Amino acid sequence: MYYGCSMNRIRQLGPGPPIGFITTLAALGLYLLTVAPTLSWGWRDIGVDGGDLLASAYTLGVPHPSGYPTFMLLLKAFGTLVPVGDFAFRGNLLSALLAAASAGFLYWFVYRISSKLDTELPLMVRAVVASFAAFTFATAPLFWSQAVITEVYTLNTFFVGALCVQASYLTDRNRDRVRLMVITGLTLGMGLGNHLTLLAVAVP
Repeated sequence: MYYGCSMNRIRQLGPGPPIGFITTLAALGLYLLTVAPTLSWGWRDIGVDGGDLLASAYTLGVPHPSGYPTFMLLLKAFGTLVPVGDFAFRGNLLSALLAAASAGFLYWFVYRISSKLDTELPLMVRAVVASFAAFTFATAPLFWSQAVITEVYTLNTFFVGALCVQASYLTDRNRDRVRLMVITGLTLGMGLGNHLTLLAVAVP
């Protein structure tokens, strides 16, 4: 019975999940092909914080204000547990993974919002529109440049995407709003531990 209900739920979602998964993997593939092999200042020297962030994470120190504690702890854990390349490459790899996940969150947010704005819009059209939006974002030069070096911004977009998706679920009447609000609050708290600009998205 449970299996049958799960299959019906998957069918109702239509092509959304598989196309979103493919879009996320495509973005990740691009980032892995272009990720910096070690410490890099990035595109047009806009990644100059990489050395500061890597050194601070490696020694569990504190970088320039505001300190980015969430990113520091995540980078330290990822750099310690993932046995690939040097510590700088692992930091770059972490950014690539977070950037791809951000694109995935954007895809799912657009897919859900489009279904709320126009309930008669075909599922495939929603999926294509969401995929186009996510891939356009993923390949934007500025964002791409941050996805292949060690920087805090891809973690910031990760939290922004997560909050947007959570907000889209909070509008569903049949959802457990209390539990979702608790999860959203935890997400916001961790996100603010990375970058304070998240308030610009969360407060409105």
